Amino acid sequence: MDLSGKRVLVMGAGISGVAVAKIAKRLGAQVALSDTKPEGKLGAVPGELAQAGIKL
Repeated sequence: MDLSGKRVLVMGAGISGVAVAKIAKRLGAQVALSDTKPEGKLGAVPGELAQAGIKL
């Protein structure tokens, strides 16, 4: 599957949401992830997403 040129919004920064965001990014999508928790309460997730090029 090729998601090049597509924009993907993932809701939820849990295990599944982060995994889906990474897969979509790997498939070429421009990915943003949103969660109801503030960034400071997401532990290592913000750094992990930034490293993968995913906007939080």
